[in-house]
Amino acid sequence: MAANAKKTTTSAATNATSAMDQMANSGADMLKDNFEKMMKSMTQFTDFQKETFEAMMESVQTLNKGLETISSEALGFQKKQMEEGVAAAKSVSGAKSLHDLIEVNSDFMKSYFEGYVGQLNKLSDLATTTVKDAGEPMNERYTAFVEMVQSYRP
Repeated sequence: MAANAKKTTTSAATNATSAMDQMANSGADMLKDNFEKMMKSMTQFTDFQKETFEAMMESVQTLNKGLETISSEALGFQKKQMEEGVAAAKSVSGAKSLHDLIEVNSDFMKSYFEGYVGQLNKLSDLATTTVKDAGEPMNERYTAFVEMVQSYRP
């Protein structure tokens, strides 16, 4: 009976040791897998942040170029309007009659108003295009973010 008990105890110890080894190996594998997943996620996050920063820089550069274009367009228009105003003043000073004076002034005001409205439309179009173009890289990053978040869903 003692031999039988010894054999049972040895068998139980072997089984327990085997189960413990299996649990340790399983835990180590799980730890390794989770660590690799975490490192992959961190790499993806770092890459995402880098791409987002680059997109922000692209947006800022596009915005700066657009603002430069708008500014130069507005300054060019102001210069043109100033030159036309000086020319109109010369024409007014050379008017021979009140009728000529009113006609020169009327032509100048009509031209000035039409130019002003045209310039407002042009600047509005430039501003709209600038904002749209500057926002595009960030819209792409937002789409990438949504896709990344959805990829983590079970």
